[in-house]
Amino acid sequence: MDTLAIRVEGLTKKFDDVVAVKDISFKIKTGTIAAILGGNGAGKTTTLSMLLGLLLPTNGKIEVLGQNMLKFRYRALSRMNFSSPYVDLPKRLTVRENLMVFSVLYRVKNPKKRIEKLAYTLGLENFLNQPVGQLSSGQRTRVALAKALVNKPSLLLLDEPTGSLDPDTADWVRVFLENYAKTTKATILLTSHNMGEVERLCSKVLMMKNGGIVDEGNPNYLIKKYGLDKVNLCIDELLGMADKHMRNLIKEIPNGEYIGKATLEDAGHGLGDIDITANLKIKDDSCIIEISSPPQVPYFINSYEGNSYSGVYLGLMMFAQLPPPYNEGLYRCVKVNMGPKGTLCNAESPAPHV
Repeated sequence: MDTLAIRVEGLTKKFDDVVAVKDISFKIKTGTIAAILGGNGAGKTTTLSMLLGLLLPTNGKIEVLGQNMLKFRYRALSRMNFSSPYVDLPKRLTVRENLMVFSVLYRVKNPKKRIEKLAYTLGLENFLNQPVGQLSSGQRTRVALAKALVNKPSLLLLDEPTGSLDPDTADWVRVFLENYAKTTKATILLTSHNMGEVERLCSKVLMMKNGGIVDEGNPNYLIKKYGLDKVNLCIDELLGMADKHMRNLIKEIPNGEYIGKATLEDAGHGLGDIDITANLKIKDDSCIIEISSPPQVPYFINSYEGNSYSGVYLGLMMFAQLPPPYNEGLYRCVKVNMGPKGTLCNAESPAPHV
């Protein structure tokens, strides 16, 4: 008989009058790699927070690794761990110091030996003694994984584990997670907006929208039932929320021309660091973007025009020199990775809050 790593029944979380998670129930078998798909505001992060015991539910039951998380979560927490590219480790501490801190918190036996093994497995040896704040995004991802594995967790919760990575590093992470699950029989629950990633890694998918689970099954079942386009619409709902924000923002910004600059660090393909410049022309509710970058960068778009307000607008607005008060809540980017067709793949600075 299959054992369950996670059992959730009638889970609800309210913040005053806002229902963030609404009466969801699901089960994850031990040894499974599962995913939660959904846009911004779907309830994914709130669900993970309740599974971790960081938030108490308004109603419902949570059982993790056989333990009632509302009464005995301390019995399960030592066998769980969590990682997210959006949660930074202390930047002034070295990689070794960070891992030692978490080793002590998790009461890891022989922490020095455990850190050495993780450094070898994840390729951290060359920068173990560097401050985390000096690492590249790919290196920081490896360190975050090491932190998440320091206690040899039976359950690993991952919030968009490849969401801010270049394709090569993202593929490395996927291979590592596959091998880790196979060799340790650990259970992994992740959130993702990448259907290719979900198809490759996961045997079960939960589709969330507006705080509820709208469907579940294996990736092939969902694609066959809804078609790839509709499944991708669910995944891309995050961009839809960003689009709505940018649509409202663009309408408010005075007509005019705005210049933005950013540096793409370690661009790959032997290019090193490259500078890009964006020229934004805003008129009423439309936006024209012209991008200047070195000619040897083939994957940059040169221009974009329209009123669909896709993710490219969000990224470019983040480092555009907009006038007050429209620049409030926006952040100057120092690392930007643009994908084909103007898709914003990676931005180190946080996006504006919706």
